[in-house]
Amino acid sequence: MESKKKQNGYKGYLLIRCAHCGQVKGYNAKVPVKQHICPACGKHTNLEALTKIHSRCECGMIWRYRTNLTGRLEEVNCARCGRPITMERDKYGDYESI
Repeated sequence: MESKKKQNGYKGYLLIRCAHCGQVKGYNAKVPVKQHICPACGKHTNLEALTKIHSRCECGMIWRYRTNLTGRLEEVNCARCGRPITMERDKYGDYESI
């Protein structure tokens, strides 16, 4: 199934780190995309083998994303209230809030 997603691209909520400048951008891709264009540097990052994020904020919102983040621990801000959400990779390589 992953090969089908890679072929057609990804849509839905994405949280992508630019491979060139490192800026992280979250957005909702309404049509399948295969590349992320960084708003900061204008360069392209290929979207391949994205992992899942399931984050829960203290404000009660639950966010589900696909991401190219690779760290064991990552921190993102809630899109609703702006609070930081710390996430850790699970044994499957996906992220869960801690």
